[in-house]
Amino acid sequence: MKLSLPPSLIHHMTALALLEAMFLLSMLIEAAACRVLFVPEGLPGTQEWLYAGALHVLSAAVPLLYAYRPKQYPGIGWYLPKFTGLISLFLPVFGIFGMFVTINLTRLFIRSKGLAHDFGQEALHLGPTDTTALNRSLDDMLREELATQPIVDILLGDDEDLKRGAIMLLRRMKNLRAVQLLKHSLSDPSTEVRFFAHTALTQLEEDAVSRLEKASEHAVSGDSKAVRAFAEACREYAQSGLPEETMRTYYLKEARTHYQRYMSLEKQDHQPLLDIGYISLALEDYSGAMHVFTLALDYPETLVAGRLGRCWTYFDQRDWGQLSRETAAMSAYTPEPGEADDASLALYAFWARSASTRRMGAEA
Repeated sequence: MKLSLPPSLIHHMTALALLEAMFLLSMLIEAAACRVLFVPEGLPGTQEWLYAGALHVLSAAVPLLYAYRPKQYPGIGWYLPKFTGLISLFLPVFGIFGMFVTINLTRLFIRSKGLAHDFGQEALHLGPTDTTALNRSLDDMLREELATQPIVDILLGDDEDLKRGAIMLLRRMKNLRAVQLLKHSLSDPSTEVRFFAHTALTQLEEDAVSRLEKASEHAVSGDSKAVRAFAEACREYAQSGLPEETMRTYYLKEARTHYQRYMSLEKQDHQPLLDIGYISLALEDYSGAMHVFTLALDYPETLVAGRLGRCWTYFDQRDWGQLSRETAAMSAYTPEPGEADDASLALYAFWARSASTRRMGAEA
């Protein structure tokens, strides 16, 4: 049976082997420099000191000129060798040997700890479906960043005309990032820029309040669609970045109340359970969020999202034990492609596979 190692492990082993070879070569040259100074006649002369100095410089040059720099482990090919070379150059003999001992003892006794360690499992690899969903999410994030980064550069500059144009564009964008940049512009050195930013925020606030008032008027009729529209308007306003913390909390609670009211009118629609759950998470009402996400497990159309919601709830509370048990339950069920969107299915597969990996490790 042929043993196949993961490419990442092969890269890591290669990088470490070359790093150790670099240390060995440098130490051998440094040892040769020391050997030159031990002459039978007694004290070394000028020639011996020159030879020893040249060998010492060559010993320090080996790590300084070390060029293997794998993308997966850039520190192995850059920071460690360069730092070793400088220490060796200014601290003869003890520098190279001391760095060799320090780095190897560090690798032996110190392990990086984080979420993966607390969660008690190995690193996971994404499958084709996971990669596709992740790429879509990254594409969306990149498009948003490309849309706002030039504006950020303008706002950080000194051209007031360009800043006014950027503020007008932000007002039309009407998203959270735009609101954050407008609020940041309220402290701009230019009085004119501060005025334009304040005006833009005021207009956004007025537009949002106007939409809320209209949605509220329609919701009074008791029509289920109008009630849900008002709940969505409250949630959008709360998450827009416009209201202060007190008003944000108020409108999140209003959104949750009207989602619940909608569900009392439309008992066959279970999707708002997820909205209620994530609003509860935003309010840090973890028991309420867990209750709603648990209810979502009873319905096929919300089962996947309900499991993910429970994971997020445990994650936000840093309850790694419960999160581990939740993923173990997820590994017993494989959702069909149409049960949720691609990103949710990829995330579900990630958590479920983490439990399977951990279980196989325990059995081994």
